[in-house]
Amino acid sequence: MGKLKYNTEDYQNAAITAEKELLKIPVITLRQSTKHMTVRRGIRGTVLVGAEDVSGAEMAPYVKNRKSDVNLDLNLRPLTTYFSSVNADFDPNEAMNTLLDHQANKAMDGELANTPTAKEVLALIAKGVLRNAPFAVWRGVRNPKGNTTMDIADGFDTITKKDIESGEVSLQNGNYFELDEPITKENAYEVITGLVSLLDDTLREKKCYLYCSKAISDAYNTSYKNNSKGISYNGKFEQTVVEGSNGNLIICPQTGKRDSEFIHISVEENLLVGVDQESDEENVRVKDYQPDTLTFMMRMFLGFQFRTVHKSFFFAVKLKSTSQDGEVEP
Repeated sequence: MGKLKYNTEDYQNAAITAEKELLKIPVITLRQSTKHMTVRRGIRGTVLVGAEDVSGAEMAPYVKNRKSDVNLDLNLRPLTTYFSSVNADFDPNEAMNTLLDHQANKAMDGELANTPTAKEVLALIAKGVLRNAPFAVWRGVRNPKGNTTMDIADGFDTITKKDIESGEVSLQNGNYFELDEPITKENAYEVITGLVSLLDDTLREKKCYLYCSKAISDAYNTSYKNNSKGISYNGKFEQTVVEGSNGNLIICPQTGKRDSEFIHISVEENLLVGVDQESDEENVRVKDYQPDTLTFMMRMFLGFQFRTVHKSFFFAVKLKSTSQDGEVEP
């Protein structure tokens, strides 16, 4: 069998004809991290988001000609997506060999092996451009001069820190709490079930998620098992719903929450991930600036924001951290 080769024009044409598909791939790779969040499309630059509170319009006993004033309170927050780019040099032959090996494995499994196309090679590159995004979602810090995905936009942990500093997130506002002990495998059940009673009643009535590290999730499962010994209905080890929450609080472990300072409790509509995916400002191009490698160039928009930090939608928990043995968080 002869060696497969594609010239530069093949890759350039593939980038043009499959541009929209290629731009979707990085967003698709984020699905595991954002499946309990809300992806807002068509966002380029800054849009204002928020939760509206209508007061004054209240049903009351009938009185002839009774009127009431309606007040619309808006607490708007900026959802900003930042223009980002990647210029990645790749060896077409190396990428092709990777795909050929993959196709050979499929053939061994009884599936028909297809000849890889230039489009598939570019898709392989596009799949990896946001590999660190699960961490950027939470702990990214906006740095216009940065060189990594972590520099594109402030993540949710970073936004929370700024909201604590500004006073929007505070104990007084009922949307914040600081733990006085680290979460361990021994106390995770007690600590996490105790958080339920701290939530605003309105938030407790909603289906919401407890976003935490996988270590904390594991600790809760172990602690739950230890605390429920002898209880006849305890027949399942993986407990995703926090006991005492009436089935409304679901533990949602996040890869990007590793070593995080916070636990977040919120509804998935409140965590906004801004992307474009619609305009011509996002694009994919391929150039041959060097003899043996090609340059894959992609331009995208990305940003994060809480729709609101009102206690009826949002609650943040600051974790206590030390360096003693047996603790979940460092």
